[in-house]
Amino acid sequence: MKKNIFHRLSWKQKNKILLGSFLFVAWIVYSSAISNTLDAKSMGDELRLQLDSATGAPEKLQRLKTELVRFEELTGQGDSAAVHEQLLDRVTLYCGKHPLQLREFAQPIRYRQQEWIVETHPFTIEGSFVEIVKFMDYLGTQSTGKIVSADIHSKTDNKTKTVSLLVTIYVQNISNAS
Repeated sequence: MKKNIFHRLSWKQKNKILLGSFLFVAWIVYSSAISNTLDAKSMGDELRLQLDSATGAPEKLQRLKTELVRFEELTGQGDSAAVHEQLLDRVTLYCGKHPLQLREFAQPIRYRQQEWIVETHPFTIEGSFVEIVKFMDYLGTQSTGKIVSADIHSKTDNKTKTVSLLVTIYVQNISNAS
């Protein structure tokens, strides 16, 4: 009978072959199954992080658009007609909620001074002194421009013998001509 090659080996040699074959099988299993699983897990973690950063993206986009519009208004880079309309909207909205009346809202006065374009938006409102001061404070906190002047005068109605207070407010925007 032929003796098997393994019968001629010592226990030490058999253990070395067993250890080598175990390491070879472990390497094959790792390269074919475990490494793919670890790669899939790391990709899943990356995708989860991307998904987490994408949550709330529409709100972030809207907030950034709002900030851009506000910065354009502050620097005067926005459309001047849009600024005029926005100022009209804010004034009429405030006057509608408070006992003030918008009497006149004229077109903006524009002039160029060196490399700057200066737009002045005059409008007149009527109401009590306290309400006018509150309105001017409100308008000063909005980003529609800077209040550069206010002309306050009283008007007497001869029929009703009442005195009403009128204020002409001048809001100014300065933008770069280029």
